[in-house]
Amino acid sequence: MIKINDLIIMNDAMIIYQTKLGLDAKRNKIIREMLKDTALFKKLSKADALIILKDIGISNQKIEEVYKKII
Repeated sequence: MIKINDLIIMNDAMIIYQTKLGLDAKRNKIIREMLKDTALFKKLSKADALIILKDIGISNQKIEEVYKKII
């Protein structure tokens, strides 16, 4: 089962990846701060939550499944 800590690890890996490629990681750094709130996904609309999950690196095939598990 996926947990917030798993999402934090994935997001941190995405930040490292983007930085190594010289891409802007600002959005994922903001997401890192947002993930400190363990109830984040219960406060967001589903659309916003799915955008964050996609930015973290969750594939389109798994995004609905992951969303359902974390709310």
